[in-house]
Amino acid sequence: MQKLITALLALLLLIPALAFGQYSQSPQQDDKNAQAQRNESAQDDQIGNGTQPRHTMSGMVSNGGLNLTSNDRVYTLDNPDSLKSHDNQSVTVEFLFNTDRNKIHVTKVNPTQPPQ
Repeated sequence: MQKLITALLALLLLIPALAFGQYSQSPQQDDKNAQAQRNESAQDDQIGNGTQPRHTMSGMVSNGGLNLTSNDRVYTLDNPDSLKSHDNQSVTVEFLFNTDRNKIHVTKVNPTQPPQ
């Protein structure tokens, strides 16, 4: 009879240990999911939630790199530092268009070569 009681007691102590083992794996996955959401949220804060796919265009950089003019249309930049070193130059840019802010986010800049 004592062996039966000892076996039941061991089983009762084993069940919470198994449950804890399953629970300890779940928070790690939750942490990864939470980190991914924070990363996505930070990117949305930086370049906007309504960002369209990458595009390319050529244009003239305004003084200070605040705007880019292409085909008589002026585009405001949400990251003017990306074009600051290209003041009053013709460039080709790869960009994302943020429809929420009606601005472009430049991801790549190439100076346009003058025709020879």
